[in-house]
Amino acid sequence: MKEIKVSVPDGKKAEWQDINGVQTLVLVDEKDERPVMERIKTFEDACKELNRLAEEGNEDIAILLADYESNADNIKTEATLAYMKLCIIVAALNEGWVPTFEKGEYRWFPWYYLYTKEEVDAMDEDEKRRVVGRANYNAYPYGGCVYASADYDSSGSNTDHGARLAFRDRERAEYAGRQFAELYVRYYYNAELENL
Repeated sequence: MKEIKVSVPDGKKAEWQDINGVQTLVLVDEKDERPVMERIKTFEDACKELNRLAEEGNEDIAILLADYESNADNIKTEATLAYMKLCIIVAALNEGWVPTFEKGEYRWFPWYYLYTKEEVDAMDEDEKRRVVGRANYNAYPYGGCVYASADYDSSGSNTDHGARLAFRDRERAEYAGRQFAELYVRYYYNAELENL
């Protein structure tokens, strides 16, 4: 058997495939074996992950991407665009998992604390950047993903969760809440973080 050396671009690998009954050496994308939370740091990373799943035949993912691609340029509100991006990010981080709504199933969501104005004023700049919203009497961010309310200077509070944007485990929810906090702010408040 003869041996040849071929340069292969980064992110690709050479693989023998049967094409019309002929063994052919082709270049294919090299699968990234890192854990999902190391692979997905940006919205673009999530799109890349879902494109791969769509190419492998996942029709639900293909429809999700097509909906985003056909509508993103026409969306007029930050909240709607952020919601669409979060749907893609959540799908990518969940790696195919979707809620089944069966007894005993757990679903996880990012969780944000409510702070008083005094608490925010006492924070350093880095801590303030992690605060997503403020209110002096009450706050009702009906987000579709998470609904949290705080009344009477946060002395009473409750939280209800919906099914949208659910994660398969706590670690993914915590990661998304930190990594994509800006998008959650746009989704919940239809605003940029600096404007809150």
